[in-house]
Amino acid sequence: MKNIKLSEKMDLKYADELKSELIESQGLDVNLDGAHVSAMFATCCQVLVAAKIAWIDRGKVLSISPSENMIRDLETLGAKKFLIAEEIKL
Repeated sequence: MKNIKLSEKMDLKYADELKSELIESQGLDVNLDGAHVSAMFATCCQVLVAAKIAWIDRGKVLSISPSENMIRDLETLGAKKFLIAEEIKL
């Protein structure tokens, strides 16, 4: 499983870097290390939702190890259950 350490501040500036890293990791099981995330903004959330859908479609694992702040922001953005849940079926 490939481990990707997420930026402390997941903002618009980081979204392109995150997208590129995920594209490079297609076809692999991936864990996103969000232990140090202090803030997540909508653009990065959208990138993660799109990636999660792509990984599910390919039968691969995209898991997230979130910080408390990341969980709070995902909840605010309405994506916590989709991105953090153990098993997702479309």
